[in-house]
Amino acid sequence: KSYARIIIRELKQQDKDRTIKVIQKGVAGGEKYMVRKIFFKFAVDKQLPDRFLYGGSMRNDAAAMKVAGHDLKGLINFQTALIKLYKEKKTLTNLKIVLPLMAVIDYRGYRVIAISCQPVDDHLNIIYGSHDITNKDFPAVNKVCEFNQFMKEVLEDNLNIHPQKLSNGTIIHGPADFEGHYVSGKYYLCDFSRLFPPDVVNTQGHMYDHQNHMYELFR
Repeated sequence: KSYARIIIRELKQQDKDRTIKVIQKGVAGGEKYMVRKIFFKFAVDKQLPDRFLYGGSMRNDAAAMKVAGHDLKGLINFQTALIKLYKEKKTLTNLKIVLPLMAVIDYRGYRVIAISCQPVDDHLNIIYGSHDITNKDFPAVNKVCEFNQFMKEVLEDNLNIHPQKLSNGTIIHGPADFEGHYVSGKYYLCDFSRLFPPDVVNTQGHMYDHQNHMYELFR
């Protein structure tokens, strides 16, 4: 929390004058920071070539803040289901599953997400889902049968989340942009913000404004 408050207080300063330096310049104010192997990022709407990710024709940082909250909620529910299955010995206990530590910090009208760093590479070791589902060069994958069975037991059998068949024919339990990485005998999981099903798309207004399914969840 202390690091997040420092980052927010020094937001308007030049990077050379900040206590914690920016490691990656994001769009629409989405700077990213790293402190003691903790990754910090601002919850702000993302500027795409033709629209904003959440707001459509107008920037909507409030929606981005909701998504940050959904990320924490999805992680908590996934962990709760996993612990329950382990206690009941109903899941594949031989798999070494690693979940990130996460916190959401609200301060001075801003929201910052703090996530423990994971040794993953978006291109080399992803075995489930996609790190950029909007890019046709990175389609969702499902490479390990054993891990797929694990996801079924956690999501479909416990959280009642039905699998989906994507346009490339891949069957995924949960959202296509959920990520599973295999590194040194362990499965690292990340991106839980859309774990639960989205609400119905709002078809009112301009087509670019039909983005509510990105941040409004059905449950």
